[in-house]
Amino acid sequence: MDGGQEVSGKFVVASSNTPEILEPAETALDNIAPFIEALAEAVEGYPVGFVWNDGFRAAIDDFGAKAVAIVAFVPNEGRHGRRELQKGRAAGYLPQIWTPDAETERKRRLVARRYQVVRHRTRLKNEVHSILHAHLIPKCPHADLFNGRGRAWLAAQPLPDDERAAIDRHVRELDRLAEDLALLDREIAQDAIDDSAVNRLMTITGVNLAVAAGIMAAIGDISRFNSPQKLVSYFGLNPRVRQSGLGAAHHGRISKIGRSHARAMLVEAAWAAAKAPGPLHAFFVRIRARRGHQIAAVAVARKLTVLCWHLLTKGRTRFLQSSSRS
Repeated sequence: MDGGQEVSGKFVVASSNTPEILEPAETALDNIAPFIEALAEAVEGYPVGFVWNDGFRAAIDDFGAKAVAIVAFVPNEGRHGRRELQKGRAAGYLPQIWTPDAETERKRRLVARRYQVVRHRTRLKNEVHSILHAHLIPKCPHADLFNGRGRAWLAAQPLPDDERAAIDRHVRELDRLAEDLALLDREIAQDAIDDSAVNRLMTITGVNLAVAAGIMAAIGDISRFNSPQKLVSYFGLNPRVRQSGLGAAHHGRISKIGRSHARAMLVEAAWAAAKAPGPLHAFFVRIRARRGHQIAAVAVARKLTVLCWHLLTKGRTRFLQSSSRS
């Protein structure tokens, strides 16, 4: 692209009062920074928003040579939209994004398949329990309905022939899924056995091999998160905030925007950590007394995410133990 290509646009001065719309001005791409500096001096330092007619929107944080930061880019469809993308890339105004490599994509697929198998097993077990509940069968006296003693008790219950056939079909499917789950766990373990990051995450209470490998597959490169809050937001564990202007901020449920597999694993690890003695258990009990056990589990999952960020960025292997003594 020619650095002197002319574009037309308009400047908007945003202040606490009614925004002032300045007249459209013509400038060249390679002269944007000096033009913004002159405009900033003219408007006495108000935050300036620059809008191009072809779809670019930029927010000016600091009036300097590198002051333009893209907030949103909505190109039109077709040839004109591709031309806009090319102009933005050549001008250096399109932010770069991180893309996972082939190995990270493979690990993500393994974790996703394992998550699907676990959900399918849970669905089948719930169907068996619903059949027993529909026929007023009392609760199984054993710890697990699907181990050896539990299956013997299940076989002795009086059920119609069609319901008995359905339960037998579900049990056979559970056995097949257990074999698939063992194969996936073995493959995930082979990838993670020499991974120092996975080993560090496993030092956190409640985080096992599957959870640690799933978190690392979702994160990829931890350096793209410059704060633990960014990682929490990536997993969708941050609460929604509704605020208008300078009014009061209202916090709602978690956003659930991000990688659902990793979020589900973190909540699973949070429940395990809540049952073990330690600072996470004390934190869970304290939140549960005020907000209930579901919100407490999500709060523990959010704290686990913060711990993961510190372990991965600082390279410490005993972060949780040292923090609990301080």
